[in-house]
Amino acid sequence: MADPVPPHATRFDLPGVARTIPATEAQNAFGQLLDAVTSGQVVAVTRHNAVRAIVVPVERYRQLVALEGVESLDTLDAQFETLYARMQEESVRLATAAALAASPEAMGRAAVAAARDRQRRSSAA
Repeated sequence: MADPVPPHATRFDLPGVARTIPATEAQNAFGQLLDAVTSGQVVAVTRHNAVRAIVVPVERYRQLVALEGVESLDTLDAQFETLYARMQEESVRLATAAALAASPEAMGRAAVAAARDRQRRSSAA
């Protein structure tokens, strides 16, 4: 059985793209394009030798839409840098040094005091 959407030599270095077809071919053989995509293939559609669209199966589309709410690596990197800068403040460095130097008894007392404080705040709210 012949491929419904014939592969072309140029794939435009797009990861995950199974086939690349010109727009006129996509228009003339839309049913075959739809069959290929429905079977799980990702197809790039070109016009004037440039990719203009990517046709993906509906499940892949749903995955991509779900990822829109996920923070980008740049956003996470900026948040990390902000947090790291705060951790370098003198007050934080002193508190960290004090916590690391504390005895087990002192850590226990601090944990109990923090738990009581948290309980008081939650019951007041």
